[in-house]
Amino acid sequence: MIRIERKMTEKAQKDVEKLIAFRKKGYFGTEAELLFELLDFREETINTQGLLREVYYGSTPQKKMEAKILRRLLRKELAAFKEYVREYQRWLIRDHRENYPELFDYIQT
Repeated sequence: MIRIERKMTEKAQKDVEKLIAFRKKGYFGTEAELLFELLDFREETINTQGLLREVYYGSTPQKKMEAKILRRLLRKELAAFKEYVREYQRWLIRDHRENYPELFDYIQT
């Protein structure tokens, strides 16, 4: 009985996650804001949206400061990851330059 309930709860949670659109508002050089837009107005979807907002932005002055620091660290880690991906792509092109001569010329400049 517990297994069935757990599976149903996990499935419901996955369904709820599909019913919240994650949007980024803001551009380079401006303060970015992550929006959690509801695609459904069930109680569990609304509660999950509130939880996501609290976790991402904080709910008290202390938590807001902690969330800001964590977002800054996360942005740095994502930027480093993007650079790793770019460098990997460059090496793929370098290693297969005969297949991508125009791209090879482009990355040399």
